[in-house]
Amino acid sequence: MRYLSVIFFYLSTLIINPMIANATEFEIGVGTHIANYPENPEKYIKLMENYGFSSFRDGFSWNAVEREKGNLSISEKIAGLDSIFSNGREKINVLFVLGYGNKFYTSNGYPRNQKEVDEFLKYVSWVSKKYKGKIKYYEIWNEWLLGTGVDVEKKRSIPSNDIFMYLVKRTSEEIRKNDPDAILMTGSINPLKPAEVDWILELIKKGLLEYVDGISIHPYSFNHPNRSFHNPENNIKYIDDFESKIKSITGKNVNLYITEMGYPTSVLAGGVKQSQAAQDVIKYTLLVKSRDFIKGIWWYDLIDDGNDLFNREHWFGLFTQHAEPKESAILLKKLLSLIKNKNVIVKDTSDKEYHIGINDNNELIKIKWNMGKNYSFDEWYQKVNTPDNVRSIGNGE
Repeated sequence: MRYLSVIFFYLSTLIINPMIANATEFEIGVGTHIANYPENPEKYIKLMENYGFSSFRDGFSWNAVEREKGNLSISEKIAGLDSIFSNGREKINVLFVLGYGNKFYTSNGYPRNQKEVDEFLKYVSWVSKKYKGKIKYYEIWNEWLLGTGVDVEKKRSIPSNDIFMYLVKRTSEEIRKNDPDAILMTGSINPLKPAEVDWILELIKKGLLEYVDGISIHPYSFNHPNRSFHNPENNIKYIDDFESKIKSITGKNVNLYITEMGYPTSVLAGGVKQSQAAQDVIKYTLLVKSRDFIKGIWWYDLIDDGNDLFNREHWFGLFTQHAEPKESAILLKKLLSLIKNKNVIVKDTSDKEYHIGINDNNELIKIKWNMGKNYSFDEWYQKVNTPDNVRSIGNGE
């Protein structure tokens, strides 16, 4: 009878709870820098496929393909990535980041006027024609407000909102013309930072969503001054609030894409132990999949980008530089096989106990945890180990 009552709770939640993601439209991906990796790109694609990721986020910059003025071409450095994009993959979708300046037109800085944006559009056109039907998602620019990928001296002054809107509008028009089935997003803001939220909301009021299919976000919180927001349960509340603000402007549901999120296993401030990173990755994946307005998460990133103990950016990988899995990767592999094409339902109780239901109409899988409690790797492995958590539905148990 105990199991009957639990199953009834989850079944009723399926009907009335809005926090249920569309099981077939949610991407769980990973960010990559394949052109910088030491081994054959195919190795990393197979690694992602083997671990159950449905998408990866990569691309090459304007500078990378226009190394001679007026001539766009593939260099040896990005030839492997080009081959992957050109041939397509049956099991894994591509999210291509379009961005950054060019030495000939913007002095490696932002495009600062319409003329410079129009030069950027030639790169957009070249990419979207070359990979027509091969790229599922395009992200228009990356972290505009942070100056990512822009020359250090040039990012101190951010171009006007009108220039950004012009860039998004014209990029969207170019891709829609060349590859109309591609899904477009922009923003890459952190919803935990009020100034970034205000910026994107102002653009939405001016019609940004006429040109894209959704907003991309990077909700990093590992270095948030309020340590309570380092945990997934509080972090996700910022995204819920952000989505509500967008809906209050548009009057409709708007898709969000978490195109970067991660936890550095670093000894520096903001860094965490592997066991803590693994716990937070599992919790966060389940929490975001339970939101029907979130259409995907791309964990940052696949492998460590270096081994400098004093460079936190080197330690975000789910795998080491040698492609050895960290605890996060091991648990994710188990979890992804568990939740693929299934609905995820979340209920948090008054005592901060989180109950997760994973349902595909034939079986119910239960996972629960207490907020504030740190579980060991072995405990999490048990939680995502299917045989101990499956209950059949409607079989008279």
